[in-house]
Amino acid sequence: EKVPVIYNGIDFSKCVPKTDYFIRDKFKILHIGRFSPQKNHIGLITAFKTFHSEVPNSVLQLIGDGELKSKMENYVNEYGLDDCVEFLGTQSNVYPFLNNADMFVLPSNYEGMPMTLIEAMGTGLPISAAAVGGVPDMLDANCAILTGLESNEIADSFRRYYYNADLRKQYGINAKIRSEEFSSKKMAEEYTKIYKGEL
Repeated sequence: EKVPVIYNGIDFSKCVPKTDYFIRDKFKILHIGRFSPQKNHIGLITAFKTFHSEVPNSVLQLIGDGELKSKMENYVNEYGLDDCVEFLGTQSNVYPFLNNADMFVLPSNYEGMPMTLIEAMGTGLPISAAAVGGVPDMLDANCAILTGLESNEIADSFRRYYYNADLRKQYGINAKIRSEEFSSKKMAEEYTKIYKGEL
């Protein structure tokens, strides 16, 4: 009748938490994920195209590799976004990129409980994520902008963060607090309770 649920956790000692939420010369939007249909890069790039036409100092950074990468590079070229969309490949350490970003975006068509999202939360990044799969269990409307899959909704989340420094800061701080539920320490504690028969 009762099934315990334990969230996967990460070691937050590797995170480089944000200390401020000021936009420097560029507004950096970061995505981490394999170039596959699941991750909805087409919707993301289309949303960024709309946003960038309004906010020319914006940059979209894409970490990852995969079968659709060359196709996405072609889309970026066709849209004339070569100078503001950065394909960064795979990275052994994503934490400096997370710390340097102004926001994190995850517009996936479907998800479980992605580790990249936990890493962004642990960094204290403002997050925009599609409300699919396990994402709404990880984040709520008090610590992230949850969107649909349409590019106009994704673009609107970019606008909301760009024009509202208080929102960036508050959602970043709230995401950092929420991330404590997904630490490796918390995971270990919950497994210990199961072995002791306390759950």
